[in-house]
Amino acid sequence: MNGGVEPQKSAWSQLLASSYASPSYTPHPRSTVECGPSSNPDYGCSDEREDAIAAYTDALAWYVTGNSGYAKKAIQIMDAWSGTVTAHTNSNAPLQTGWAGTVWSEAAEIVKYTYGGGWSNSSRFDAMLRNVYLPIVVQGAPDKNGNWELIMMDAAVGISVHLDDAASYNKAMSVFTGRVPAYVYTTSDGSRPAYPPRSDVDTTSELINYWFGQSTFVDGIAQETCRDFGHTGWGVEAIAHVAETARLQGTDLWSQLAPRMRATYEFHTGYDDGAAVPSSICGGSVNLGFGPVTEIAYSALHDRLGLSLASTRKYTLAHRPEGTDDHWIAWETLTHGDTGTPAATADFSVAVTPNYGSAKAGSAVSTAVSTAVVSGAAQSVALSASGLPSGASASFSPASVASGSGSTLTITTGASTPAGTYAVTVKGTAAGGTHTATYTLTVTAPSGGACHPAWSSATAYAPNDQVSYGGHNYTALYWSTGVTPGSPVAWNIWQDDGTC
Repeated sequence: MNGGVEPQKSAWSQLLASSYASPSYTPHPRSTVECGPSSNPDYGCSDEREDAIAAYTDALAWYVTGNSGYAKKAIQIMDAWSGTVTAHTNSNAPLQTGWAGTVWSEAAEIVKYTYGGGWSNSSRFDAMLRNVYLPIVVQGAPDKNGNWELIMMDAAVGISVHLDDAASYNKAMSVFTGRVPAYVYTTSDGSRPAYPPRSDVDTTSELINYWFGQSTFVDGIAQETCRDFGHTGWGVEAIAHVAETARLQGTDLWSQLAPRMRATYEFHTGYDDGAAVPSSICGGSVNLGFGPVTEIAYSALHDRLGLSLASTRKYTLAHRPEGTDDHWIAWETLTHGDTGTPAATADFSVAVTPNYGSAKAGSAVSTAVSTAVVSGAAQSVALSASGLPSGASASFSPASVASGSGSTLTITTGASTPAGTYAVTVKGTAAGGTHTATYTLTVTAPSGGACHPAWSSATAYAPNDQVSYGGHNYTALYWSTGVTPGSPVAWNIWQDDGTC
């Protein structure tokens, strides 16, 4: 990082810029964390997850920099929770315990074995993990979607390692090894996936229902693929976490899991990279968005085992640096990105809203120009316009923006500008390239002083409708009902064409 080597350089900058690394970060512990379905209600759920990520962020920052302030902040956050939390309740409690428990153990492990400045409450923190988290996660969740049980095993394995609890480690590994083939399918499994162990799913029809209606099974498809790629990403990422923890404990699960993991990562990143989805997969329609979940598996499968993962590589490079999902995944480009490979190429997009407007010759019209970061870091984007009719000019305020920010385009026509419709090209130019958007400009002839039909508050107006109000003519820029021409809120609804 100090030498500017990518992708760690960009990943490190991303970590330092996050609120989790702020020296003023304040923990928000609760005695009882209540998490309903999809964390609703959310009584401490987000606070707990984010505080755990903050502690892990500070632990990593301490390890990288040697700045004891980061270690002390991590300890402060962990002490706040170990002195407060006693239980997790409501339907999402097991998953919440898995999310937070995974990250708490990661933060504690770094501080425990690398910081020599003292942690007086470390035994209390261990007791919290042993009494509040481990008894919940080690039981698993056999009848839930697979990402639950895999995340819970991730937490159970990590906590067991931190506590040197061999019995709990072995129990968690037993649950994990049974769940993996029931979550990710390969043709070596037979004609259908394994039934989830210890669950009530034990017939073919129940299995198909459990797999969200999928009855055709191909290499790499997962139990939640037809639900959405986000939850699927969580499930396979948890498998990668456990395999990596086992590797650090001297057990090679990666070689055993390699065919299954390579298949599922290539399957899902391939579609996220743009491959067409056949009708045999989820009816031909999937919900994309795999998430920041590829670095650990790509490091293990490609960098250590030498396997080719073309789609996974493409996806990983496009999404670097992989930051945090604000649940339980954080900074894995920093910890596992293959050194010497590039960060994601900076790219952006340009849009115009609304993308049409009308002006009388001799008047002006404005619209909003927005930019967005598509990949990589934000960059400076210079804005320009072309394709204007004669006698017209364009200005941007501001004339350049950082991608992710916006500007206002104003097109001013002259009295002699010919009436007609024109395609104006709005271009953004940056170091990473150029992108354009089209704005359709309609120029109308001057009214010659006659007033258009009077505006009515009860009429629904569409773009280019013309009315008069208060001695002025107006042209509609957008759909509206009851928006008074000339009022403060009408600046982007009605264009003032002058007196009549």
